[in-house]
Amino acid sequence: MTEKAAVVTGSASGIGLATCTGLLDAGYRVLGLDRSGPGSSHPDYEHVRLDVTDSDRLAEEIGRFTPGSAVNLLVTCAGQREICHTRQLAPSRFREILEVNTTSVFVAGQAFCERVIAASAAGSIVNIASVAGVLGEPNRTAYVTSKHATIGLTKQFAVDYAPFSIRANAVAPGVIRTPLTEQYFADDDQVGRILQGQLVKEIGTVADVVRAVLFLADAEATFVTGSTIFVDGGWSAAKVL
Repeated sequence: MTEKAAVVTGSASGIGLATCTGLLDAGYRVLGLDRSGPGSSHPDYEHVRLDVTDSDRLAEEIGRFTPGSAVNLLVTCAGQREICHTRQLAPSRFREILEVNTTSVFVAGQAFCERVIAASAAGSIVNIASVAGVLGEPNRTAYVTSKHATIGLTKQFAVDYAPFSIRANAVAPGVIRTPLTEQYFADDDQVGRILQGQLVKEIGTVADVVRAVLFLADAEATFVTGSTIFVDGGWSAAKVL
């Protein structure tokens, strides 16, 4: 049993894959869960293909997770978004986004916590939220709703599992360059609008997010729970005029 162990959902690409890489480099044994993949070929990486909306299987696979002797971490990166006005948003699509972005976070978090408790170990959850968890955005009704819920859910995990030595926090990225957002960066006007909305005039990277995840997982953050770290270049801090 290694000292540090982690489970990462949405592990095959984008922030999830970068998180796996960062954790592996930091000496974690990592179980990745994604409907695609695997994303990593590292010897300490195990990949399971599944759809996170399959709640029974998601809980079952996390229930097989072998906790580490010192640090245990769950990072929920799986996510979807829609791009359409509320008037055109079908209820079925709304439910689908919430199933991926919020229900899977609940199922994974609950299963992880119970597994860690059964092993008489300590643990930490880091949910990947978004600035959309505190702001409204055009044409993102389901996504915004799901990310607001994710931040609230993170606080509830912090409250309910604190007696079991389990912390729960969230990381809320702004616009981060990933395969999901790559289309933005082919448009100079769009890049200009992104930078204008930020206080820091740089493009956010997956490495920026991973550093926040690693901090929250670290022993130096043991007094931090129920919090959200914004990795957004100041987007959510001020309205730039």
